[in-house]
Amino acid sequence: MSSSEGKTITVIGSGLIGRSWAMVFMSGGYRVKIYDNQPGQAARAIQEVRKQLEDLQEECMLRGDRSASEQLALLSSHDDLCQALEGAFFIQECVFEEIEAKRSVFQAVESHVGEGVILSSSTSCLLPSNVFSQVQNRKRCIISHPVNPPYYVRLVELVPHPETLPEVMDTTHALMTAVGQAPVRLKKEIDGFALNRVQYAIIAESWRLVKDGVISVKDIDLVMSEGLGMRYAFIGPMETMHLNAAEGLEDYLQRYREGMKRVLNAFGPVPEFSGEAAECINKEMCELIPADQQHLSARRERRDQLLMGLAKLKKAPKTENNGSLLKFRESGEAAVEMSWGALYAQLGGVNKHSTSLGKIWLSVLFIFRITILVLAAESVWGDEQSDFTCNTQQPGCKNVCYDHFFPVSHIRLWCLQLIFVSTPALLVAMHVAYRKRGDKRHIIATALHSGGDDKTRQVDLESLKRRRLPITGPLWWTYTCSLFFRLIFEAGFMYALYFVYDGFAMPRLVKCEQWPCPNKVDCFISRPTEKTIFTIFMVASSAICMVLNVAELAYLIVKALMRCSTRMSKKSRAYAHPDQVITAKSLLQNKKNEMLLSSLTDSSSNKTV
Repeated sequence: MSSSEGKTITVIGSGLIGRSWAMVFMSGGYRVKIYDNQPGQAARAIQEVRKQLEDLQEECMLRGDRSASEQLALLSSHDDLCQALEGAFFIQECVFEEIEAKRSVFQAVESHVGEGVILSSSTSCLLPSNVFSQVQNRKRCIISHPVNPPYYVRLVELVPHPETLPEVMDTTHALMTAVGQAPVRLKKEIDGFALNRVQYAIIAESWRLVKDGVISVKDIDLVMSEGLGMRYAFIGPMETMHLNAAEGLEDYLQRYREGMKRVLNAFGPVPEFSGEAAECINKEMCELIPADQQHLSARRERRDQLLMGLAKLKKAPKTENNGSLLKFRESGEAAVEMSWGALYAQLGGVNKHSTSLGKIWLSVLFIFRITILVLAAESVWGDEQSDFTCNTQQPGCKNVCYDHFFPVSHIRLWCLQLIFVSTPALLVAMHVAYRKRGDKRHIIATALHSGGDDKTRQVDLESLKRRRLPITGPLWWTYTCSLFFRLIFEAGFMYALYFVYDGFAMPRLVKCEQWPCPNKVDCFISRPTEKTIFTIFMVASSAICMVLNVAELAYLIVKALMRCSTRMSKKSRAYAHPDQVITAKSLLQNKKNEMLLSSLTDSSSNKTV
């Protein structure tokens, strides 16, 4: 499973789970064939997938390293089972939760595939020994139970049939990992698997607490979302116990074992989930969220957005530079870092609609400023406080002198400068996105009004994405304003750096007589030459960016004046002076009269002859 290149997966069933599985597999680069026994249903599912992927791409929440159009190119719909299964190495069944339906699907599938193909079911509660009871080659069968919605919640339970081969479990685990899921292995089948057994235990006790009048529906949900869920989003129950006692899990059990047993013995019988209690709980729930489709759809959309945001947050600490929001140094001090990769992705969109000078500016910004700052600043300035020494033992004197000579960290000041300098460019990106959104609505409305086909509309939309907008009209004003504010921010921060540190050179020795120092003391700055060179380099890079901004601003103004001049000349030709028009007409008429007289003279001569 080292590469997904050319490998095909068949998804049987085009409902919510089937579409989600297709999106997950496509994000990993696999070719996906989606099949449904209802004619045309699979093709309609592709349209739903297309809309979801485009929306996710607009929100910058698309999984994988491929664009929405590239992922959609991997997806095909089929109404014929034999065609859908051809060439597939993995079959993911996603039909409705009914044992006979699943059995008939796998019987039909087995007759069309080879012995090496893995047969996987998405069932949430049916045991694999029941689901695959009619399959002959049960060694290749496995349950891959996702959590709804699979695209946003990564967990997948892998449950083997008693005859499942270990390599089938390994291959499925590797596949799920490759497409970005978080697979867990169950060593044997059990009713409810692992997730639902834990979930049902929580639901049952929550139900009993509400039924017995201990707590309301709203508050029991808060117990999970604002209490247990805050921890369980990152660590499980076993690690929670391990961390909640001074000396780990064993210490926790010694402290709370008897209390846990007492509470567990007080649990009541399994609820019926019906009757008066069900009516009361349903009524209270509907008061919080009405059960009509409008409110439910809105809450589901909100849920999906929050889950995707949580998934991105959980993924962030695993990256080192591009995605890391919080990094802990060896000393334990937390250091906030910019997500420079995300910033580059946003500015890259602006770069597409920039002039040549704007493209050079972005290269200078990232190559000579951000890259150097990220790679070298910490090693140059990391010792500015630890190696700042003063020839006194007076408590607090060293810290006060350091704060006096370094009121603002160079690194933080440069990071703030880069953020402010980059922000105006984001205004251009917002303007371009607004223009393209309006054009997209116009294309869709025109296609619907004229009755055009979907293929033509998709071609127009793809062309719109690639189109470069001319820097004219309102976009010209936005672009020039962004250049003006860039210049202001660059100059302002350069002046601030010069003013705060009395120049760009770093002295080796400084005199300090701040309280509580007993007298004027000498303080020494480590590696002043290296710090001076680094400061001058950053200032020079900033100056180059200012020159590029001035040149680009002048270029845009000259181009605008030339366009205005061209328009004025066209207008002057279109609205010529009336006397000039009359003169031109008179000359034309005189020419015609001369020609007429000449012809009459020739005619008279002929008659005389």
